[in-house]
Amino acid sequence: MADQVNEWVEKAVPAGSGRYYALLHSDSTIQQRQRLIATLISIFSKLGFQSREVEVVKHKLDWWRQELESDNFRHPVTDALGNLSRSERQLLQRLLNGYGSLLESGSPSTDEQNYQFHLDTGGTACELLCGSNENTAVTLMGVALSKFRCLLYLRQHVDSGLLCIPMSSLDAAELSPALLTPAACTEAVESFLLKELSTVQQEMQERSRVLEEFVTGITNEERHSFKALYVYHTLQQKLLQSMLQDKVSVVTEATRLTPIRYYWHAFRAARKFDKLG
Repeated sequence: MADQVNEWVEKAVPAGSGRYYALLHSDSTIQQRQRLIATLISIFSKLGFQSREVEVVKHKLDWWRQELESDNFRHPVTDALGNLSRSERQLLQRLLNGYGSLLESGSPSTDEQNYQFHLDTGGTACELLCGSNENTAVTLMGVALSKFRCLLYLRQHVDSGLLCIPMSSLDAAELSPALLTPAACTEAVESFLLKELSTVQQEMQERSRVLEEFVTGITNEERHSFKALYVYHTLQQKLLQSMLQDKVSVVTEATRLTPIRYYWHAFRAARKFDKLG
């Protein structure tokens, strides 16, 4: 069973990735649990992109819903997590249903639906990772991360027939979703997407400031739970900064930093976190 768990974790948190280096700085007492939570987050987030056979994926969605309601877990990762509190189960179910909504309801097209999607997915994922509940600083950071993720993997989302950009934003720019492909992309589309990335960058900067203020006011022991999220968020900010500087086209590619850059940015972010307060 341990080998199976490690296999799942290594897929979700591959060596050299931003997740890997963020979790590397977790306190040893919670590191493995955060890795397991990060693995479930990864599994749920990929459900909508596993197959074009929607009914097959819906079957997997139903399987996971049953798993989270069961007293005897069958999956190696949930089994390794052991006893889940009622709050943790509820958050995991909310996370699963958030990603499941892409399969059952399609893309969140209105502003309200879009925000709720990011809240149920990114916001809930960060709450789970930090072991918190209804922590505004954590939740809103998760929303910002989710918005960035949807832009970062725009190509994959469009190829799967999904889109997590509000239609109101596209309509305001007089753009059609059909233009969000490499073959149809125009300068107007590229300009729009760079503007969207800049907006997310501003939001992420604000969320970083709010989390820093929050952890400054709690004890050192309590702060351990938030370190991995802080480091990961910093890495995503560095990635976004690099993308904007290079004017990367998210229509044609998904960008990552090199492992060595992730390593150094994570190291510096961890030191900064330790000095807060």
